[in-house]
Amino acid sequence: MQHHRTSKPEEDISHIRQMMERSTSFLSLSGLSGISAGLIGMAGFLAVYYIISTNGLGYSDLKENPYSVPLTLRILAVACLTLAAALGSAFYFTQRKARKTGQSLWSKPARNALTAFALPVSSGGLLCLILIWHRLLFLVAPLTLVFYGLALTGMSRHTHREVYWLGICEIALGIFACMIPGYGLIFWMLGFGVLHIVYGAALYKKYK
Repeated sequence: MQHHRTSKPEEDISHIRQMMERSTSFLSLSGLSGISAGLIGMAGFLAVYYIISTNGLGYSDLKENPYSVPLTLRILAVACLTLAAALGSAFYFTQRKARKTGQSLWSKPARNALTAFALPVSSGGLLCLILIWHRLLFLVAPLTLVFYGLALTGMSRHTHREVYWLGICEIALGIFACMIPGYGLIFWMLGFGVLHIVYGAALYKKYK
């Protein structure tokens, strides 16, 4: 007589829970995307630091003596390239994982996550451009951390819970950086560089 293997009740419950999570959450975020974004963020920090130091300035000079327009534009160009490279790498690794897991990048959970992320980021980006226009550059780095953290906490409702805690850490760093604006660039490197690498490594180890 042939015996059929029966699954345990806890295995069935776990399988049902996974199916429900996949239908309501976007779980294809890759830890490698966090690591790559962190490395790119570190490279962007080094590029900006090099530009500032070769002009005989420091980030702490911003509060009393804003940079010249050409220097500001160079730093803004580096920031835009850093952002584009980080987003590109995140898209590549996330798309690769989505293919492996069979989850579409344009599913409803993915769209919900992207919408929750986009509003705070776009609002923060516009505010930072206004601050640059008014030559208040010393607040830009801290506020990018705050708005990015807000975007992550909103996005976390539609994806991995770890994203929420990354967002909280980014917000805390940004607020603390506002209190000591002379070190805003250092805090930016910690938030977009170090925290991303740590988060990415933890996510990759847990969900690889």
